[in-house]
Amino acid sequence: MSFTITSCTHELDFDDANFDHKIGLISLSTDLTVEQDFYLMRPSPRIGIFVNRVEFINPTTRENLYAMQPKLTQAASLILPNINLDTIVYACTSASAVIGDDKVKQSVSKGKPGTPVVTPTTAAVAGFKMLNINNITLLAPYIKTVSESLAHYFSDQGLNINSLYYLGIEDDRDIGRLSHQSIIDTAKSAVTATTEGIFLACTALPVVPIIDQLEKELGIPVITSNQAMFWQALRQAGSTASVSGFGQLLG
Repeated sequence: MSFTITSCTHELDFDDANFDHKIGLISLSTDLTVEQDFYLMRPSPRIGIFVNRVEFINPTTRENLYAMQPKLTQAASLILPNINLDTIVYACTSASAVIGDDKVKQSVSKGKPGTPVVTPTTAAVAGFKMLNINNITLLAPYIKTVSESLAHYFSDQGLNINSLYYLGIEDDRDIGRLSHQSIIDTAKSAVTATTEGIFLACTALPVVPIIDQLEKELGIPVITSNQAMFWQALRQAGSTASVSGFGQLLG
């Protein structure tokens, strides 16, 4: 085989303006949903989403959620090493509530120093406050003990929990396989007469494409883990873009 080998003699230009904002995303190794949701909600391709996964072993118990914390530092460090991110998102609602936001942020920040950290729990609380909502219903797909941890978290943040409706699913891969109709039906069963807004927990829950439909059918604002995280990540990155089709929070 014979061919010519030529060295480039042209001066090369490098463009650092490919992205207006760069968002890092730590997804669970078993999550089927969150990456797709983030790309779906992007207001522009110039919002860069850069993903790494952290090992998670089912079932979704408090013990297995705690076990993720030591792994977060390396997971964060491997998202564009030596390149600055505008913000970095840890995509696990139940672990954020069980481990605690502060401990999650400390572990992530060790891997990506100086980068603002978003958790789904802090984002959801901020979303309800922005919408001036206090009386909420929680729809959690987890087992009872993990669901109760989430309810205690929101209560500690000053929100009034009207009702906690849990599905009892142990494996987050099964959460990612729930049908849209199942989600709609359970949300309707969860709300009460005094519910001002509903939080549908879990980054694996495939609910983002039907948020607008849910808000119409329930007649109240709907906040989900992935929608809230993306909203807060955009704001922390400096974007003021509104995104239609995914509920009042992003609109």
